Amino acid sequence: MPTPMQIGRHLFALLLLFSAAAAAAPAEDAGRPWTLEECIRTAWARHGDSLAADENTEAARAQLRGASSSLWFPTLSARSTRNQSHTEAQQGGTSIRRTGDTSDTQHTLTATVSLWDGGTQHLAVRQARAGQISADESRRRTRQLLAYSVTSAYVGLLRAQHALDVANREIEQARETKRVIQGLIDAGTRAEVDIYPIDAQLASARVSQIRAASDARVAASALRNAMGLDAGPAPKIQEMPQELPEAPALDQCREQALADRPDVLQSMASTDRNRASLALARLRTLPQLTSGARYDRGLGNSSVNMQWSINAVLSWSFYDRGDRAAVQSTEAGLRATEAQHDQLLRDIVAEIEQAHLDLASARERVDAARASVAAARKNLDVVQARFEQDLAIPLEIVDAQVTLRNAELQAIGARYDYFLARAQLDRAMGRDYE
Repeated sequence: MPTPMQIGRHLFALLLLFSAAAAAAPAEDAGRPWTLEECIRTAWARHGDSLAADENTEAARAQLRGASSSLWFPTLSARSTRNQSHTEAQQGGTSIRRTGDTSDTQHTLTATVSLWDGGTQHLAVRQARAGQISADESRRRTRQLLAYSVTSAYVGLLRAQHALDVANREIEQARETKRVIQGLIDAGTRAEVDIYPIDAQLASARVSQIRAASDARVAASALRNAMGLDAGPAPKIQEMPQELPEAPALDQCREQALADRPDVLQSMASTDRNRASLALARLRTLPQLTSGARYDRGLGNSSVNMQWSINAVLSWSFYDRGDRAAVQSTEAGLRATEAQHDQLLRDIVAEIEQAHLDLASARERVDAARASVAAARKNLDVVQARFEQDLAIPLEIVDAQVTLRNAELQAIGARYDYFLARAQLDRAMGRDYE
């Protein structure tokens, strides 16, 4: 029979699980549209890459704690032994003489501590700290890449949904035009052949609709996968802001990337780790002084009540071909890491400049696409007015409608290309979405 305290613990654990599930998928559970921020945070909470990065970070922190514990932190151990012996001795070669049984029991509590290890522990801690920094920055980079992946999928789904809306409107428009033309044919004011361009447009619009619907389903699946969710229905998502945010100055983007990008900090940590490895390899070729202390305390009926000792050892491996080869190897590794770091900085500068140019180009295309849509819509209005005055043929209406559809699709592409270009610039800058 569980106690009230045990029941309370189980209820508290269930409450935590429900709270975590609600925090991970607030929009899906509530049935309201997802925001981009909610999608990103869901990916951080559920995607396998994010979970693996969290575990790698924890492992690096544990390694740092382990490296820091080798010096000045005592090691405690307990030992219990019992020796039982029986001896028989033959004397003079004539008879067997029993000498008796002996037994010894020891219960010992031992404390040992390393007082000095010649500087090895300091370098090991330096290596472990660099490893922790590298793991932390790798986790940041993983989250940034997931945020970019989710943003790309989010923008892709919005683009596909709007393209599907355009395809649906085109079908409705073609049907309405066909209804008008058919009415004129039935009234005898138009020839039967005037309906053929409308039928061709309607068939083409249905093909476009099928393709757009398929693209929307694929985009929805890509977004769920980017968030680390299993296959399911298309998530409802919110629209991006109508106002397009201005891009920061190029110099500001470049400075932030070089100062704060995770891969830059990770490369710096890798360089420092290699420098510590080189110092450790060189240390092994020099005289080394190590010192330690030990204290034993007997328990119970042990024959030894207490004993302690302090030792100091001076050693020097004045010739070891392996140690010298290790120095040469780590020197080469350090030079390679430094060269890679320098190249990384150059690559980042080029990436920032390219992303900044792409964003500026996307902004210009948004403005041009808006003007194109306005012109195409005005042209369609003019053609429809001319058709009502019997000054235009149905084929002109079809051409004007197709022109408007293409302009709207270009405007949709330009708008979401801008958001994608901004996400690319944020990724190049190393922006933390938190």
